[in-house]
Amino acid sequence: MKTIKAEVRQPSFVEYDINIHTDADDDFINLVFYPLRYPGDPGYDAELMFNSTSDVGLPLADYSKPYALRILKKARGSKHREAYAYLEEVVTFDSFGDVWDEDGMDWTSIENVLNDTSTLINEFRAKLPRCGHVEEPTDAV
Repeated sequence: MKTIKAEVRQPSFVEYDINIHTDADDDFINLVFYPLRYPGDPGYDAELMFNSTSDVGLPLADYSKPYALRILKKARGSKHREAYAYLEEVVTFDSFGDVWDEDGMDWTSIENVLNDTSTLINEFRAKLPRCGHVEEPTDAV
């Protein structure tokens, strides 16, 4: 009889949906982070009531709490140029035919696609609230 050892790794927990977008009349590329809510998180059940296309058990993006990093399209600073080039690579590399278009683009994925990011993006991500620290939604009066 043989003993088989298998290493089970914890799947990485995704905390944010991301969106890279711009408009033709805007001088910026926007990298926007939307916190994800999971079953059991405050506000998850209420969000399901308003989002009829969601399956129970899947994470839901909280579009009411965006965290945005705006990067100039024609930046002079090296941090901004590096971040711009990085985002262009993210959108076009292995993106199933997505095309970088600074005059009008709306690209969405999850935070895990951001690997070896630029300094500017790393600094911004370090300031984002992490799991369990996102403010609870409040009911409007």
